[in-house]
Amino acid sequence: MTGLLNLLSSAVQFIGQALMVLGLVNVGLTLKDGTTGGGGQLSGAVAMIVAGGCIFAVARMVHAT
Repeated sequence: MTGLLNLLSSAVQFIGQALMVLGLVNVGLTLKDGTTGGGGQLSGAVAMIVAGGCIFAVARMVHAT
């Protein structure tokens, strides 16, 4: 069971990191567009970064125990 949790937590950590990277790319594209992008896209990108960080942190805590 521990081996399965370690395997799954590694996969979930990767998903969290991928969400953070995609959020950062989305922030960059939104800032590149300037004022035409709107606040909705920027807040969605920041939410994606925060969600990816939370997913990564929880997976890291599960992996540590």
